[in-house]
Amino acid sequence: MDKKRKTIGLVFTGNENWVGGLYYIVNIIKAIALLPKNNQPKIILLYDKSTPEDLLNEVNFDFVKLVNLYQINLFKRLFFSFLFRVLHRNYIFNYQVKKHSINLLYPFNNYHKDLEFVPCDIYYWLFDFQHKFLPDLFSTDEIKKRDNDFELIANKAKHIIVSSNNAKNHFYKYFPNSKAKLSVLKFASIIDESKLTSFDILKEKYPISKPYFLVSNQFWQHKNHMVVLKAINELRNQIKDVLILFTGKDYDPRNPEYIIGLKKYISDNNLNDSTRFLGFISREDQLGLMKNSIAVIQPSKFEGWGTVVEDAKSLAVPVILSDIEIHRGQLPEGEFFGEDDFMQLARILLTTEGAEKHRKKEKINHRAHSENKNIELSDTNRDYYLGFAEQIVRVFG
Repeated sequence: MDKKRKTIGLVFTGNENWVGGLYYIVNIIKAIALLPKNNQPKIILLYDKSTPEDLLNEVNFDFVKLVNLYQINLFKRLFFSFLFRVLHRNYIFNYQVKKHSINLLYPFNNYHKDLEFVPCDIYYWLFDFQHKFLPDLFSTDEIKKRDNDFELIANKAKHIIVSSNNAKNHFYKYFPNSKAKLSVLKFASIIDESKLTSFDILKEKYPISKPYFLVSNQFWQHKNHMVVLKAINELRNQIKDVLILFTGKDYDPRNPEYIIGLKKYISDNNLNDSTRFLGFISREDQLGLMKNSIAVIQPSKFEGWGTVVEDAKSLAVPVILSDIEIHRGQLPEGEFFGEDDFMQLARILLTTEGAEKHRKKEKINHRAHSENKNIELSDTNRDYYLGFAEQIVRVFG
């Protein structure tokens, strides 16, 4: 790839309100780091003041150049502001693309007319079609906006990426006449276990008094935390020492009352001893807790290609999943329960051996060399990760 080495601009803006999107970019970069140096594209990572600094540090590879998207001199800032007022166009991407000789930009999930004038290929990412299948979770305005954005992308974009064959089928169901080149890029979580917080430290830092299950989702309504709480309530008379840890920012911008309802249910049913809400915690802590859990519970009603499931796969931790199509495709060997069937979930939790049987008892570490740092990987995951890296190269040409 050396002679035709591409320069890819990855947009790395945002915060913990949708941290899955940031982890997605981190995993793309970590996958590229596993490739031979002459097969690695150059990466221009475009961040802004909202981007968490710890994630920027995590992708500090030699083939990655960190560029503050909006850090430009005063003259250019005034000039771009003038152009925006007169022509109603944002020229910031034009400027960065030309300055850094970027061949393509990714990912965008809203249609921007300004991008039509950017002198490089633009790749859009349609993460899922949740609003089509769970419209009750969206306002009329939100549905209208999503439909409009998706239709514009389908009709005008040249390159679109989705994260699963499931999403690909949904795309062609709703946009059968789209002329865009549609690619499936199933991401993987690339985790260096040597960097995870030790369990001894975690036990001091968090209220962990016994073995636990982990739910590690944002507190959005479609993540379906209530089915887990109902399962715990069902188990109270059968098992006394069940403990569920919940991580994630406890706020749903579409439904601020959601977290209030969950906490009220816990209080009304005296479930405080069985639940711990840890909030938004560091990635190292989250994965350390995952690694040491009995199993991960993923109760979501809809996913594009779940980061939590990929995290658990990478760490060889059992996963108990809602029985939705994407989960069957992502982890066929998981333990499944009907998405609202708290009785079935309770039975699975009670029979913890049913989850434990998937755990790999031994992991042999393999040190995979990247260009300028080492990433500790297990042999069982190495081929899977490299497959993801090769997908990236194919999709972006």
